Amino acid sequence: GVKYAVSQPQQAWILLRRCGYIFLVDEDQAPEVIMPGIMVSILVGLSFHNFGVNLFLSAAVLCGLISHGMIILQGIILNFPTERDLILREFRNGAYSIPAYWTARGGLSILIACVQGAPMVTIWYSLVGFTPEFRVVLHVYFASTLNACIFALMACVMGLVNKTELASAQVAEPLGSAMSIFSGQIISRRFIKPYALFAYYGLPISWAFEIAITAVLERKGDRGAEILSYYNLHPGNRGRNYAILVAMVVLWFFIGMAVALRTLRGTD
Repeated sequence: GVKYAVSQPQQAWILLRRCGYIFLVDEDQAPEVIMPGIMVSILVGLSFHNFGVNLFLSAAVLCGLISHGMIILQGIILNFPTERDLILREFRNGAYSIPAYWTARGGLSILIACVQGAPMVTIWYSLVGFTPEFRVVLHVYFASTLNACIFALMACVMGLVNKTELASAQVAEPLGSAMSIFSGQIISRRFIKPYALFAYYGLPISWAFEIAITAVLERKGDRGAEILSYYNLHPGNRGRNYAILVAMVVLWFFIGMAVALRTLRGTD
């Protein structure tokens, strides 16, 4: 095997710091995530400001979750192809291992999703006019962030597979439509066609949506209960949904590891 100057955990830590520094100083990375996220959050919040307790609240929650996921997805996926040549050269020169690189790059993507979620959720949640209850805000934040973490890892995988920014963008675009259609908000779960249920259960947005909307509506009296009943969503499912989302994060991390090993080691 290849002998490295430092251990693989040290390699991952060094690469994480380097990737983080590049993300912050590169005008094509941090600005593509931070500014669009803030602008979209303001747009969502003002669009659904003080609508009352009705079905529009579910649309507000869905838009908030989707905007977080898509901003992270687009902000990450377009930068991966530009890194490929550098990563391949350094790997082939024995600078570090592919697992160390993926651990750093995937870990940074998760960190970006977590940090970006704080201002985005705070902005749109406050502007919509939801009850400023810390417990509810935490549920919405964790739901939004776990969904975004999974889409961040998906973005990394797509960036590894596709060699150009255009190809990556073309693969990413359909995910936005899929997130909307199979979230359980536009078409509630009981009306989704049996042959399409795999998308409902396979995408993280449906599990995140149930966590967030039940937290928002469970103390909104009879009207809140009616809306949850319409969507067939229950506050008691939140523990299960959190477990599924965390499992998806772990699954996509290891999928990314496998794809990185295959695509980077096997690239001529």
